[in-house]
Amino acid sequence: MDQERCYHVDVFDPSTIDLNRPATTVDEYMKQVVVTRMNCTEVAYTKIDPDKIKKPIIQSAPTINDKCLYAPNRKWQDKFIIRFGNDREEIEYQRSKIKALKIKNLLPQIGDGQAWLNFCLKQRSPHVPIEESHEPLYSAHTGTPPTLRLVLSFSDILVDKLLSHFFNAFKENGYSRALFEWFYALLLVVKTPIQHDTMAILRSFTKLCRQKRAELGEDEAEIIREYTIFIAIISLFFSQKDLAD
Repeated sequence: MDQERCYHVDVFDPSTIDLNRPATTVDEYMKQVVVTRMNCTEVAYTKIDPDKIKKPIIQSAPTINDKCLYAPNRKWQDKFIIRFGNDREEIEYQRSKIKALKIKNLLPQIGDGQAWLNFCLKQRSPHVPIEESHEPLYSAHTGTPPTLRLVLSFSDILVDKLLSHFFNAFKENGYSRALFEWFYALLLVVKTPIQHDTMAILRSFTKLCRQKRAELGEDEAEIIREYTIFIAIISLFFSQKDLAD
């Protein structure tokens, strides 16, 4: 519906209205408003000199070469992912059968990254039993190795936090076999769907693995294969396909 006018202005001669004189009545004021509007141009525009317009400076992001000519091919990665998925299923099946270690009060505080790095990578805990027949499996470890019984004793929150601690260690210190074995063990038990913050860490970890791998030569095939394993796990198994080879 049309709204009713709140004030009616009678027909008048616009030439009789002095816009420079202050209005003394409502009627004079309204007539000045009408004349002012009549004098306004319908469209206001300005001429622009194109020569004076600065062209925008476009800065492209630096290109990072993360390709590796010596990495295992996609077929190899797909086969490994099947094996990884089977291992996760088997561990989940064993979770109810394996007795968890009662060492919660002996573990570092969850947020103390340095204490966890000491525990896992530098100082072996006497409270984590290792069967003598399994010792050769942990030959790369001077700290406490990721035994299945130990890893299954961790809460989901702790697993997520340890992935963060280990990623920070990788950024600062680079690759070590012990660090990557710990990382792999945690990926075997990390809860899905993975928390957003944890997935962001895993994506950053994968990107760094790709960069590090690209720096290696053909004679470093073993480390290239290890980097490729993690790239495949996170990109293919955990569905971050934009990071895949």
